[in-house]
Amino acid sequence: MSIAALSALWSPGSSAEVVPRERMLLDAGWRFHLGDDWGIARNLAKAGSGIGPASWVYSDASWRQVNLPHDWAIELPFDSRADGSHGFKALGEGFSQNNVGWYRRNMDLTADVAGKRIWLEFEGVFRDCTVYVNGWFVGRHESGYSGFRYDITDLAAHCEFEEVAHLLVHGRLPNAQELIAYKQRLVGLRWLPPEVKQALELLPPRSHPMDVLRTGVSVMGCVRPEPGDQGESGARAIADTLLAAQPSMLLYWFHFAHNGKRIDVETPLESHSDSIASHFLHLLHGKAPSALWTAAMQTSLILYAEHEFNASTFTARVIAGTGSDFYSAIAGAIGALKGPKHGGANEVALEIQRRYATPDEAEADIRRRVAGREELLRVDRLGHVVVHPRIQALVPVPGAGVGGHSDDG
Repeated sequence: MSIAALSALWSPGSSAEVVPRERMLLDAGWRFHLGDDWGIARNLAKAGSGIGPASWVYSDASWRQVNLPHDWAIELPFDSRADGSHGFKALGEGFSQNNVGWYRRNMDLTADVAGKRIWLEFEGVFRDCTVYVNGWFVGRHESGYSGFRYDITDLAAHCEFEEVAHLLVHGRLPNAQELIAYKQRLVGLRWLPPEVKQALELLPPRSHPMDVLRTGVSVMGCVRPEPGDQGESGARAIADTLLAAQPSMLLYWFHFAHNGKRIDVETPLESHSDSIASHFLHLLHGKAPSALWTAAMQTSLILYAEHEFNASTFTARVIAGTGSDFYSAIAGAIGALKGPKHGGANEVALEIQRRYATPDEAEADIRRRVAGREELLRVDRLGHVVVHPRIQALVPVPGAGVGGHSDDG
């Protein structure tokens, strides 16, 4: 079996501008495992993202290293019970443990692939091959005697919030193994000290969620204060702690205040809630979220991280610039983010949506407001409707903002 990634280098916006294609051979550096101990990873392919070895964050460090072409059948022992068409190798009926093999390979893409189409080409796989890229199901090819290829441009561009967080906190994008280690580190920081839980239990149900986060961060700063000589590494450690613990703070308070229930904020490993997005949704709904919901949440978190030098960032820098501690800077930033002219604008949008019980009611009210010359959408000087880039990014997320079936209710 041989595999090559074919990168067709042209600008998607111009069919006239064509440059030579670049081919990169990917036969070396693969990891191989014989046996299918994670059958559910393949069975859930239609759900979108893979689990087990099909997941982006799965560690294959214990797998055997191989180069392609590779045929595990040749390595199997002869067995008189086996089918003669397989050369009496221990394959086929009666040897299910040898009928499925997993291959994995990491490939780092550099920034110069932006604007280019990326194709993954297989010269041949025997047979019934299922392909995942970055944890997402790409396709299935059943014939073992013909080549095939997939356009993986959009999947290759897929990014997790933890990658962006690592970039912002630690100064660079992580590679695949560093991302796995970083996510595992954040999973280990989800726990809450007893004092923080006790403080959260004192907050009434009517508390604003941003006030809850601000309080949780302040109490955390008292329980685990910043040492005077911590330096940059200590500040980064606190940032990681707050990234991991804030979903725990908010959802612990929510379930206790509204249901009188003390939840376990450390979701079990078998739940596959290894990201901040999936952890938040798991705690909210009490079960592992669907791939669709997690993808939408990931996109939303990434877009919020893109806010650049906004009011809350400015607030945090002002507080840090006075020599105050990290927790105080974050608590102040949360207070600024709560404002209706900053992060609170989302609440205003939600309130507008909640005005209407039916589409007909919404249309009638909007027509009335238009007739009264109320401003419904911001427009530029040329009369074009201004669509925020974050909305443009969220729209391609399948099902984001629209109705659809989901096991999450």
